[in-house]
Amino acid sequence: MERFDLIVVGAGPAGLMATISARKRNKRVLLLEQNREIGCKLKISGGGRCNLTNTLEPGEFLNRFKRWKNFFLPSFRAFDNQKTIRFFEENGLALKVEESGRVFPKTGKSIDVIRFFSQILKLVKAEVKLGCKVIEIDKADDVFRVKSSRDEVYSSNVLIATGGVSFASKCHTRGDGFKWAKRFGHTVTRLVPHLCEVYTKEDVSGLRGITLHKVRVKHRCERHNIDESGPLIFTDRGLSGPLIHNLSMYLLDCLGAWIILDFVPHRNLGEVTQEIGQLRKIFPTRMVWNLPIAGLPERLIKFVLRDFCGRRAASLSKKEIQGIAERFKHWKLSIEGGPPVERAFVTAGGVSVEEVDRKKLESKLVKGLFFAGEVLEVAGPSGGFNIQFALSTGWAVGNAV
Repeated sequence: MERFDLIVVGAGPAGLMATISARKRNKRVLLLEQNREIGCKLKISGGGRCNLTNTLEPGEFLNRFKRWKNFFLPSFRAFDNQKTIRFFEENGLALKVEESGRVFPKTGKSIDVIRFFSQILKLVKAEVKLGCKVIEIDKADDVFRVKSSRDEVYSSNVLIATGGVSFASKCHTRGDGFKWAKRFGHTVTRLVPHLCEVYTKEDVSGLRGITLHKVRVKHRCERHNIDESGPLIFTDRGLSGPLIHNLSMYLLDCLGAWIILDFVPHRNLGEVTQEIGQLRKIFPTRMVWNLPIAGLPERLIKFVLRDFCGRRAASLSKKEIQGIAERFKHWKLSIEGGPPVERAFVTAGGVSVEEVDRKKLESKLVKGLFFAGEVLEVAGPSGGFNIQFALSTGWAVGNAV
């Protein structure tokens, strides 16, 4: 019976790096991918440009993973963002650094990342089967049997690197990895869409298209306590933009909970109240909703103050001025939902890290079973963090078998 040292299921960034690092140690590896080419999600990530990593310094990089930073620490130390950059550049892929430290291929084309990995796989003489869908994985007498649409293969170790369920229509990601993890006794945490817009119970369609460069968002529920600032965009159904995308997995994990928007985070309530009082004196005959409050977009001011229709500034009482200031500092909305997880950029939730060794990424329940990348419950913000997590954890597995 032919036996491999490692069978890797899934040729995304985690599976690719595991294959390469294991082959560099002369391990016999078989990489199985159901699609007809490697790196499906790499190809479409970053708008087709592929944001590979971020130049943020190591400590701050890890902080972006919040409650998972300690889990990520060992694999990131072994293959961090600087080692990732050197890996690509020393093997022939030129890179460029853009705003906020985002690292892309110099050409700005993700297809060049796919070609890069294809060349490295050939260089390390990896065995790869494309268009090969894994149907079943089981284990008997310390040997894994992997049944695919082509044949049955055997190995001492198996890495499940099948990703989440996002981009299902393009990459055929149906959550098979979660199914196999459960069969081996693993806990799969709730799957939540991430890096996506969120829908609000309140109708904000009148604000569609308004972009605010810095808004403070506060959100508290049983599981999360959020207080962050950044760019925000209003949509037909709710909120979007970099800030909301990065917070989406937390907001969508507590549906029905309030979020509070502070449209003037650089000023306190007293300062905004004072400004509105001064505007009342300067523009006494203006309609309240036409007052230029805090440099905010006119359409936003009119929407927030729509119940003041027909009122002139001179008619405002001190209590009303205070109330108006509070609206712009503490505007409450209720999160109703978001797009299906299959349409999100990233799947948050997955195989529980409590049951996975953080150094080797090996199951604590089944010897020789490994998990890496998006199939794990870990999710980070946009900006190259999630691909780096996949690359680092994949590299760790290849060095552990």
